[in-house]
Amino acid sequence: MHVVKEENDLIETLFGTIKVKAYSYSIRLLDKRIVNSLNPRLRSYKAEFLGGDANRDTAVMRIVDIDSKDYESLRIGDSLQVNTADDIFALGAPHGLYDSFSCPGVVSKTHRLVDVWFIEDFIQVTLPTHPGNSGSPVFNNKGEVIGMIDLGMSNSDSLGFAIPTHLIDIKRLKSLKGAVIKKLNWGADVLLENFVFTGTPENLDISDLNVISEKTGLPKDKTLHAIARITDTHWAILTEVKEGSIAEKAGFKKGDVITKVIRKIDVTKEIFTGMELRIAIADIPADEEFEMAYERVDSEGRINNHTTKIKLP
Repeated sequence: MHVVKEENDLIETLFGTIKVKAYSYSIRLLDKRIVNSLNPRLRSYKAEFLGGDANRDTAVMRIVDIDSKDYESLRIGDSLQVNTADDIFALGAPHGLYDSFSCPGVVSKTHRLVDVWFIEDFIQVTLPTHPGNSGSPVFNNKGEVIGMIDLGMSNSDSLGFAIPTHLIDIKRLKSLKGAVIKKLNWGADVLLENFVFTGTPENLDISDLNVISEKTGLPKDKTLHAIARITDTHWAILTEVKEGSIAEKAGFKKGDVITKVIRKIDVTKEIFTGMELRIAIADIPADEEFEMAYERVDSEGRINNHTTKIKLP
């Protein structure tokens, strides 16, 4: 099931714009009491919204009036053990056709980024993805849930993207008491995919310099060669820092390379990629002050290390 909820949802009507004050939810499942498979019947259950995360496009709901005899539990698998070419299956309701089983499918690629949500680590799948499939569980050949169908590409059959279970923090979502974690906006964007060079970091082609300069806004001098060397191991490079933003006030500039996120609870996360940075800061509670270590290259190509304190809303 795919849920989108915001406390300030607005609905356009013929009589103007109205604000949603309250929500009610229901979930329809096959009624197991009706055993005639030729004439199945759906049963509607009351449901409670426990919490959602706009950074990951995930949510958790609880059915409040269901008997334990009316359902069977599913096992959650380890999505980090999923590999390209693994067989997969999905259960959903494409175009409202409930209880539809899609099989077989194949994992096309793991750790796919399409930059739709703030936090992504998609499993790209060759499963039909239509309206109604969103939220469908994806199973491995052991019958374990290893992901949830999230989106597909228009006019592309059997091209879908599933959120892996390691990004679905059920425990945290259940603790939100009906709230939604807002999309994090700290006023900076970061490079998600590393540069693809024609040459090497030590011997850059002019086209490589153009790409780095375009992404970082840095001048075409010794700075770019130093940045290229850094990206051999770290490429969480800030590609945008908005004026007046939290990031700018903390001292960050376009072209800075974030290397660590340091919290007061003795947790230090080394950062290698842009998505690792997004995940690290999105999971920090609001108003908690923490530190970020970063590298800044000067016009002579020298790499200078900095640390700054920051607090996110």
